[in-house]
Amino acid sequence: MLNGLLPCGFVYVFAITAASTGSILWGAFVMLIFGLSTIPAMFSLGFFVGIFKQIALRNLFITIASILVIIFGIYVMHNGYEYLNNPNKPMLSSHI
Repeated sequence: MLNGLLPCGFVYVFAITAASTGSILWGAFVMLIFGLSTIPAMFSLGFFVGIFKQIALRNLFITIASILVIIFGIYVMHNGYEYLNNPNKPMLSSHI
């Protein structure tokens, strides 16, 4: 049940999958498998965060991540602007 508190798309997909089983036991089993399969990822994330906290390149990584988030935000706003100008245009076009 604690998985449902995580704001993560994967959790929601598995929660919907568990709910679509129509059975409390199978739904619980789906969420148990999901929870167990995320343990290695969570521990390795904590391990690598601990390593990156100690190195001198931490500020550079934070700066690069900030710039990438800003660029992605501008890209999303541009897509929204394009959609407002031409709502019939497909959102997933072949040009990148």
